[in-house]
Amino acid sequence: MVSIEYSQSAVEVLEILEHTKKEYVDKIPRAFIEFLKKNSSKTYNSKLDYTKPISDLKLKPKTEALLGLIYMKYWAEGKDKEEFEKRIKDNEKKYQENIRAKYNPDNLFKKI
Repeated sequence: MVSIEYSQSAVEVLEILEHTKKEYVDKIPRAFIEFLKKNSSKTYNSKLDYTKPISDLKLKPKTEALLGLIYMKYWAEGKDKEEFEKRIKDNEKKYQENIRAKYNPDNLFKKI
């Protein structure tokens, strides 16, 4: 069972894929799409405005993550894929550095 946030994000991803060119949707394994369908919320109705570009839609963070996964695994090729993977690694490195700085055990018990 997936969280409510993921089940709502699955709804958004499936709706976005309905508005995506068939040639791109066909690159996604059927099993993954079936997984999204199986785990999508039966009560959530997204209110995405498909007249706007995807960058202007107010997507849930998990929706963005799922779309990023789809892009990286199934759509990106060559240099685009390398750049996308590099950006993900750079973001993860920055995130880990921030966490380390914030929760550094050497600094936890210092007097302010």
